[in-house]
Amino acid sequence: MEDYQIYLKNLLEKILKAQQEQKEIENINNTLGSICKELDSFTEKIIKASDNGGELSQQDSDRIKSLNKEFNNNIKKLKKAKTTSDI
Repeated sequence: MEDYQIYLKNLLEKILKAQQEQKEIENINNTLGSICKELDSFTEKIIKASDNGGELSQQDSDRIKSLNKEFNNNIKKLKKAKTTSDI
């Protein structure tokens, strides 16, 4: 009986850990979605600048670079979280 209780305890701990990891993955995915949405908002400005031979404002360029860095960091977090989320 004691072995069974230990088995159930270990199984519950694994399930709780997996749920926490899934929440972390969900949060990362939400963050990535927000980043992509904001990056998408620059598409029209980029096209206009390209068509007119102009450049984006420094503020827009800096924001895009910042979002790109944040995106890459979140992708790394997502890969790490997905490799550890096995039951």
